[in-house]
Amino acid sequence: MKPRIKLKNHRVATRVYKVNAGETQRLIGGSMNFPMTADHIVERHWMPLIAKSREVCANDGYAKEFLKMCRNNVVGAKGIELRANIKDTNGQSDGFANTALEQAFKAFSNKKHCDIQGRLSLRAIQNACITSAARDGEFFIRLITGTDLNPWGIALQVLDPVRCPIHYNEEKLPNGNYVKQGIEFNQLGRPVAYHFTHVGTDNIDYNLGGHSFVRIPAVEIIHGFLPDLLEQKRGLPWTATALMRLKMLSGMEDATLLTQELLPAKEVFYSGEPIMALCSMKTMALMNKS
Repeated sequence: MKPRIKLKNHRVATRVYKVNAGETQRLIGGSMNFPMTADHIVERHWMPLIAKSREVCANDGYAKEFLKMCRNNVVGAKGIELRANIKDTNGQSDGFANTALEQAFKAFSNKKHCDIQGRLSLRAIQNACITSAARDGEFFIRLITGTDLNPWGIALQVLDPVRCPIHYNEEKLPNGNYVKQGIEFNQLGRPVAYHFTHVGTDNIDYNLGGHSFVRIPAVEIIHGFLPDLLEQKRGLPWTATALMRLKMLSGMEDATLLTQELLPAKEVFYSGEPIMALCSMKTMALMNKS
């Protein structure tokens, strides 16, 4: 008979890995505890962020200077230019072809050829794109072709991002595609078309409830934005992180200026001993400086 072996109870130690920021604490009680998808974040915050960003960029000097810096440092004084580098069959630079291409590109950059409305040069269009990207989070350019436009048969049209409705969604179209945030995708998630409420300049307002959208193929649209999240389909304003601080700073400056404006109109009357009145005046001066 085999001897019985008595085992002692051993307590197994469990190692707990904890990230402090993931705990619910009083100091971070206002933070989110559940992640949201990029589509949910954009659809929820896109419209108010655009409105606030446009208001701040129109009235705040710091925001206007930021847009100016984007234009000066991204587009530059001369804009994005073409530097041709064509080589012949011998591997040498073809000066004649390069010069011809650069001269043609310079001629096309003129506002009477580049812009469909004949108002913006190519450099002005580039400035409009970088301004829209910083203020609105994205930009849209439509490529319009036609033999009667100019000698090159192509012109550009800058479109307002708000005219591509962020809340226009269709789960499934008759052709099998779906629409998300105004953009039509195929089953693999590739953009095939963009839907706009209006692409002209004769209406003063945005029509979002009429569903009379203009469908433009994706090959005719240049949609530029910097994605912050994976699967993001529309851009958010670059100014989004500074909007609250700029608004609060503007209010603080207004309150300070108002205080300084009303300060000379204040009158203080003292009664009693002269020495007490002198001490009170010094105390009031120190309080005003603080």
